[in-house]
Amino acid sequence: VVAAYHSLLYFGVIPAALEPCGQGPSCSSAAMLVFGTVPIQLLSLVAFTLIAVLLTMLGRRSDI
Repeated sequence: VVAAYHSLLYFGVIPAALEPCGQGPSCSSAAMLVFGTVPIQLLSLVAFTLIAVLLTMLGRRSDI
């Protein structure tokens, strides 16, 4: 949920007035890119989604 929220902040879906990042680096700045193209927030969302899917598949497999 947190990764999805940060991704929405980065892509501008959530207005800037709702950003909780008051101090430190911005959650939506260009400095948050890996290899200059992929945002860290998106990588986090993909990683957590992949982990959840794999754990769900493993759970269903062990129930048999």
